[in-house]
Amino acid sequence: MRLFLSSIHVSERRWFFFLSHDITFALLLTAMLFQACNSPGIKPDKGAADSLNKTATDELAELNAELLKDSLNPGLYARRSRLYVDREEYNQALSDAGKAIQMDSLNSDYYILLADIYTGLKNFNNSFAALGRAIETDPGNERAYLKSAELHLVFRNFGEAIRDIDKVMGINELNANAIFLRGVVFLETGDTALAVRNFQRAIEISPDYLEPNMQLGILYSLRKNKLAIEYFNNVLNIDPSSIEAKYSIAMFYQETGLYAEAMAVYESMLLENPSFVYARYNLGYIELVYLKNYEKAISHFEKAVEIHPDYPDAFYNMGFCYELLGDIQKSLDNYRKAIGLEPNHKKAVEGLNRMDRMLDGR
Repeated sequence: MRLFLSSIHVSERRWFFFLSHDITFALLLTAMLFQACNSPGIKPDKGAADSLNKTATDELAELNAELLKDSLNPGLYARRSRLYVDREEYNQALSDAGKAIQMDSLNSDYYILLADIYTGLKNFNNSFAALGRAIETDPGNERAYLKSAELHLVFRNFGEAIRDIDKVMGINELNANAIFLRGVVFLETGDTALAVRNFQRAIEISPDYLEPNMQLGILYSLRKNKLAIEYFNNVLNIDPSSIEAKYSIAMFYQETGLYAEAMAVYESMLLENPSFVYARYNLGYIELVYLKNYEKAISHFEKAVEIHPDYPDAFYNMGFCYELLGDIQKSLDNYRKAIGLEPNHKKAVEGLNRMDRMLDGR
């Protein structure tokens, strides 16, 4: 049993987290957070993507036509700039934002747009400068302070973030985004109790606010508190397609010993998205670790590497299954594949060494 527990590779825990609704970039704040769209094995819906691209192209054509008729309208340039930002065509966006500001230098929202463009270009000094100009132009612009707070959070400048959040609260004490961001600062600085209170307050003000519901689900899940399910279900009520919430529910069930419930959620996710490799991997993990159904575990790991051929942990666990079944050659083959993908994969190296000693009769 000691060999088994020390040799197994852990299940895939993945948290997904995004900040306020109008933020233009995803903010990774802790080691457990990651962007779903960048994950191996998750393929976007091509039909939906094509539809969005067509809509954006049609809107761009309409804006171009309007600008031919009204070339001195700063709002049209700002709209086209925002469209370019959405398409991540930042140089074109920068040009249009500059024209909008040249025509109307007192519109603070144009400077927020400029900050978003510089953020996309990873020119953060200019992002801060643009937000400073937005605040100078309109000291009551809550969005400018919030954008500044979000940027400070990226760089873990928590004092500056709180300063900006306090400015928003001074303007509007019921700004749910500001309260949520304050909760994030408390979470990042280790005051979980105050983080929870702020997330709950944000939900009281704005019940359909997805992000604090997700964060509370994560925090209660880490405590193995069943309130986590309530918050994840809140997320699904807000966004029924949320892969983050569904996966988090499955992980909660898995980590609290409700394996049948966890497997049912993973299976339903795979029906919706057969390429979601982490659901497939965790099905294999449950079969291997908890249910001791090694053949079924192998089947899941095989499907995982079909989805994501460069998945060393799946190859490793498949090799471990074969080791437990006594198939030395297949165990060796899979350990070698894992090491081929990740030369420093500690458990695969240990497994290969075990197999070598066994073959040497030691």
